[in-house]
Amino acid sequence: MNTSDQAELKNCIQNAQECTMNMGKVISHLPGDSKEVQQLQDLCKKTGVLLEEAKQRCRQIL
Repeated sequence: MNTSDQAELKNCIQNAQECTMNMGKVISHLPGDSKEVQQLQDLCKKTGVLLEEAKQRCRQIL
């Protein structure tokens, strides 16, 4: 993998992490504490964890 591909991959992961954080902020402002809001919060957290794992693995391989 060349350096531009590596940079692009790291950038994609970073952008996805920022998007997930923004999504979490939006979810936290939703009215009520419904089951759906809780599910969205859980999914957002899981996505954040998966992206962090992807970031760590990229550091190991690249």
